[in-house]
Amino acid sequence: MQKVPMLPNPYPDEMWYSVVCRYHRQSGNIRFWTTFVELFGNQSKKGVSLSGLDQTIARYIKKRSLPDSVRMKYITENTMLPFLLRYYTPEGRQQVTRLISSGKTKVCFIRPEKYKDSPVLRYCPKCCREDEETYGEMYWHRSHQIPMMTTCTKHHCILCDTNIPWRQASTKLFCADELLCSDENIQFLSEKSMESKLDDYLFACLQAPYNDCLLYTSPSPRDAHES
Repeated sequence: MQKVPMLPNPYPDEMWYSVVCRYHRQSGNIRFWTTFVELFGNQSKKGVSLSGLDQTIARYIKKRSLPDSVRMKYITENTMLPFLLRYYTPEGRQQVTRLISSGKTKVCFIRPEKYKDSPVLRYCPKCCREDEETYGEMYWHRSHQIPMMTTCTKHHCILCDTNIPWRQASTKLFCADELLCSDENIQFLSEKSMESKLDDYLFACLQAPYNDCLLYTSPSPRDAHES
């Protein structure tokens, strides 16, 4: 009996897309679509959404008959859905969550007008080096891809842009350490700057627990990084 391929365990703050990228490299597959079919079935040759708000998680779970708790863990910890839900009513949050969970449709990730044209993959050079030392490889961080996020809330350095647009990356699986540029010119911002304060808020929107009434206590970025 042929063994069903399984994804590697996600790292802290790792994008769903990044987990798939690491699987692709570990699998030895030459073609991207081969990986998409292995993980998500014949209907998934078009790629994987960088926000994670597509049908791939549901298809991956269904194909392996994994428990619902695994699906929810991927959705809450490795996609942009927790950030997106902050801006919906309780009824809207329930509807969007059902759509993502069912795998029957794709939910658009609405970005501010400034970022609609060409959002690109971004990274923090300090995080990349720490990840390599800790895990033996680099990966794409979910929090670094939040719209309007300009700095890493852990190191307070300005995020670096790659030359890979989201649209291109969704059909081609790029591991983070394949695209890393020089970290010799790292720029830092004061923790008291307006940009840093906004980034702390955006990070809290992604990480903070919530319920249907949106009654939650936002953890500090430092506490969230250390948890």
